[in-house]
Amino acid sequence: MHPRYRLLVFLLIFITLLGLFYTTQYGEEFSIYLHQLTRRTQNCKTIPRYTNFGVILPSTYTVHGIDVSQYQDHIYWNEVKKMNVKGNQIRFVFIRATMGHNRTDSDFDENWANAKRYGLLRGAYHYFDTKQDAALQAKNFLRTADLQSGDLPPVLDIETVNGVTVDELTEALKVWLDAVEKETNTKPIIYTNMRFYKKYIKPNFKKYPLWIAHYYEDDIAMPNNEDWLFWQHHDQGQVNGICGDVDFNVFNGNFTALKKICID
Repeated sequence: MHPRYRLLVFLLIFITLLGLFYTTQYGEEFSIYLHQLTRRTQNCKTIPRYTNFGVILPSTYTVHGIDVSQYQDHIYWNEVKKMNVKGNQIRFVFIRATMGHNRTDSDFDENWANAKRYGLLRGAYHYFDTKQDAALQAKNFLRTADLQSGDLPPVLDIETVNGVTVDELTEALKVWLDAVEKETNTKPIIYTNMRFYKKYIKPNFKKYPLWIAHYYEDDIAMPNNEDWLFWQHHDQGQVNGICGDVDFNVFNGNFTALKKICID
């Protein structure tokens, strides 16, 4: 075999083994990271419409929602609002607003305005970068997300340590959470995956509402039956008006309870 081909075969084997290692050792966290890194929408030539949501909805929950970002491209929100599958509809949406200390989601303003226009409960989230200043990240989120009465609480999305120590991570998250809570007078929700929650969030942030990512399960089993508000149960849903995959979530309660947690 030509040396060049031997090198190619070696690289393919190495990448495969590395993927298997991370899938085995870090499971869900690696799956979520890889999916977000590679997800791109199709180039839809017509408004997407489906016969169902493309995923099995957890049967014990009645309030369903999605979360979106610029990865979904232009969204036809009127189609999202109208979709009804056996009595199940999209009732709420979390929309990515910012990333790090100076980046904004290119579709946030449009999604933010249209979600409210078409009668969905909306919430904004910030993707946290542990390598950047937490106070500046809070300012970036607050100046971008115009949170109003009736909106869902602000969300801090934290999924990776990225080389910082546990103490540095804990301090940085507290800075962001405190700054956003002070400005909005609302306790933020923490979004993360199950592994990250058990290792980093549970020991230090028990007082914060939780939005947990835990895919492809019939139900969610939290350690010691700890409470949670939202469960992101699937990452490959289909919704009318949205081109490509979309994350699906449920709220841990009825719609009246969901409205009660919104900002006054």
